[in-house]
Amino acid sequence: MSTSPATHSPSPTRAASGVLTALAVDALLVVVFALLGARTHHDGELGPGAVADVAWPFLVSLLAGHLALGLARRVPATVSSGAVVWVTTLVGGMVLRRATGDGTALAFVVVATAFTLATLVGWRLLVLLLARVRVRS
Repeated sequence: MSTSPATHSPSPTRAASGVLTALAVDALLVVVFALLGARTHHDGELGPGAVADVAWPFLVSLLAGHLALGLARRVPATVSSGAVVWVTTLVGGMVLRRATGDGTALAFVVVATAFTLATLVGWRLLVLLLARVRVRS
C-alpha cells in the first residue's frame, strides 16, 4: 500500500464554491465596467437603470460563458477559462447590444475589449502568479 496521499477531485461543495466565487468576481468586474460606461455614456448618471442598461448584455453573456465552462467541466479560475469567459462576455455582449439597438462604436469596442481582458483574465493571472510565489517561498 502506498503511503502517499491520494490525489482526487475537490469535494462537490468546494468545487461549487469555486464556481460561484469566480462567477461573482467576474460579475462584479462587469458591473464596474458598466459603472464606468454609464458615467461616460449616460451624462454621468450612475443610477441603477443606467448601469443596468450597460451591464445586462455583458452579464447575460458572462453567464453563458460560465455555463459553457460548467458543461465542459473546466475549472473557472484558470487563465484559459478566463479567456473563454472573456471572449464569450465580450462577443456576446456586443452582439446583444447591437441586436437591441445599443451602440457598438469602435471606441466602445476597443475600451470594452481592453477592460474585460484586463479584468476577467487579469484576476486569474494574478491568482496564478501569487500561487507560484507561495510555492517558491
